[in-house]
Amino acid sequence: MEKSGTTECVFFEDEPSVPCINPAEYLRHIYTVGFEEVKNSDGTYTVTKETGEKMTLDANADTVAFDCYEDYFSDYPEQSGSSMQSDFVLGYPYRFEGETKGVTFALSKYQIDVAEVDGDLSQSFPLLFSS
Repeated sequence: MEKSGTTECVFFEDEPSVPCINPAEYLRHIYTVGFEEVKNSDGTYTVTKETGEKMTLDANADTVAFDCYEDYFSDYPEQSGSSMQSDFVLGYPYRFEGETKGVTFALSKYQIDVAEVDGDLSQSFPLLFSS
């Protein structure tokens, strides 16, 4: 892989072995398309993929919502023309038929935090890595 970089991790006292990173920063490392993160007036964050798909994270409710989950993560590295270019992320080809719908994952049900630290969003790296 020609591209390399570093990222900052946050660790919390209640889970000292679980690194948390900014979701948009993580996505920028594995995709060739851009991601823009915006803090909304209601305190949520929206991470928009350059191609228009949106993910909204709520640190107060510990939720992650997608307008269309299937489109947000539709690339995989082995696909010709893929925007996902990473030596350390495996993708699996899948195809959806019919209408796709938005989905919200209530991470608090599993004691998974979406955290805001000093005005920056952090999410569990193992959760992001499994998306």
